[in-house]
Amino acid sequence: NTSSYFIIDKDEDLSIMCNFEDHININSFAPGQNLIEAYNKANDIDDILIDNIKIAYKDNLGFLTSSPIKLGTGLKASLVLHLPALKHENLITRLASMISKLGLSLTPLYDNAKGDIYVLSNQVTLGITEKSAMDNVNAVCDQIIIQERKARETLKQNPDFEDRIYRTLGILKLARRVSVDEFLDSISLIRLGISLNYFQYPYSLVGDMLYNLFDASLVDSSKSDLTKDMCDSLRAQIIREKLG
Repeated sequence: NTSSYFIIDKDEDLSIMCNFEDHININSFAPGQNLIEAYNKANDIDDILIDNIKIAYKDNLGFLTSSPIKLGTGLKASLVLHLPALKHENLITRLASMISKLGLSLTPLYDNAKGDIYVLSNQVTLGITEKSAMDNVNAVCDQIIIQERKARETLKQNPDFEDRIYRTLGILKLARRVSVDEFLDSISLIRLGISLNYFQYPYSLVGDMLYNLFDASLVDSSKSDLTKDMCDSLRAQIIREKLG
């Protein structure tokens, strides 16, 4: 039997998956809208592997992957976007349909679009260069950001929505239990409130909580087995401490 391996670097921004869907899959991450930084890190590893391993490749098809839709460059360039205003205005479905006609996809990061976080990715890898794929994703991302900002300005004029954001903050400051789903939806509103200058928490606070307050992260950091209820209680406690 062939064993599978997952290799990750010490900074946790580069990983290699071996013998999963494909023999080798390189994943690279970078903050912000910085696809080229992530690409360069992955490409350095790719060059080393090509120099030392016989890779299945044909001039007319590119890399021969397990799935035909990955033929060609085999590159999937993705950007993670927080789109609460477009979601609230019910514009995501129409936007995703328009984007699909450009050879890209816009899909929720979490089930049922919890947290209003979406992933924008290229769907075409054959007959296109890596640079073109990244340029396309960046160009569409720029347009999505413009639309999201317009939608946020509209929401800012809505006193009911402003009240909803402040109520959410009040609940998080006092809640004794917070589920993962409630956490994702609530922290989305808090981040939106920061962007609208309702309060002055740093964006890094939201990122830190998103990274550390899922059940698996809580279990790992506590070094003990936690039930779901225990995770909900611990999550609420940490949120109260973070938000003051």
